[in-house]
Amino acid sequence: MPTNVAVQLDRAYMEDAGMPERRESALRVIHHMLGLSGVSQAHKKELLSIGLWKWTEAEGFAPHAKYHVRLRSLGAIDLENVAKVNHEHVWPRQWIIGQLLGKEEWSLEDLRVFLEQYAVACTVTTEEHARLGQSRASGWQRYVAAGVKVWDMLEDRPFEFPVLDPGRVESDEVTAPEGVEVAGETSKVTPAQAIAARAGGRAEALQGLVDRLEGEDVTVVVGTTRSGEIGDYMRVHDLSVGEPSPAVAYLHWNGKVSVRLLPAEVPSYLLATEGVRTGPHRTYGVNCHLSDDRAVDTAEALIVLALEKARTL
Repeated sequence: MPTNVAVQLDRAYMEDAGMPERRESALRVIHHMLGLSGVSQAHKKELLSIGLWKWTEAEGFAPHAKYHVRLRSLGAIDLENVAKVNHEHVWPRQWIIGQLLGKEEWSLEDLRVFLEQYAVACTVTTEEHARLGQSRASGWQRYVAAGVKVWDMLEDRPFEFPVLDPGRVESDEVTAPEGVEVAGETSKVTPAQAIAARAGGRAEALQGLVDRLEGEDVTVVVGTTRSGEIGDYMRVHDLSVGEPSPAVAYLHWNGKVSVRLLPAEVPSYLLATEGVRTGPHRTYGVNCHLSDDRAVDTAEALIVLALEKARTL
């Protein structure tokens, strides 16, 4: 995951000569996929997902076209504060695909208008991405709710959020385990600092798990209380999907790891591993405790499994 400084995200947006052709190509790919017959629903969804990525990435300019899109958060373009960045889909691809498949027939022009309105990308920091993933709103309303401000790099002015939201996407995906209310902010304290301050005897195991997750395209953020102090846990968010990202796991200071899985989704050999427990929570139904290196292995395996689930439309 690159940083805003490495890719120089304060550069003005330039619509290069190839952008219209790339957009038109992505549009026609999606239109073609929608008209395919004899294709399984799962395959069609996967192909449409790829097409949507091609559409949102088409507006970027080299180098690092994925991140040099027209809309970027203030955090992403603030090069005085180094931060990892993410190409975020303002409306989830899963929601967009549902709308596309829910209509019997699309004209090319109707599809173009729909994609221009809803298949929108914005470059944000990974910390902002995590905050956006905790919002119960949808579309640009998430940005308002999460306090993420956006800059229009073409017009060189603050982006005005359009009154366009198709309605809130109902979801229980932001519900923290064990009745803990999710805070709207994340701490400026790094995971390493928070672990050293709060984890006590579990610090080594927690830090070991965080270190292992570095290669999984995730971000680990420290939650806060309403008063702004370090909260009771850290959250692990997927960065690969480029859209609202509910936490795939909660890492508690006492070593408990709550994972976004249900018991039926976990192989029997993992459920039988010492320290793994199941619970009544309807979203985070599996947890384990970090007692030793083997337990860290188990926690990593469960989180990777939850990531695979999250990345499947």
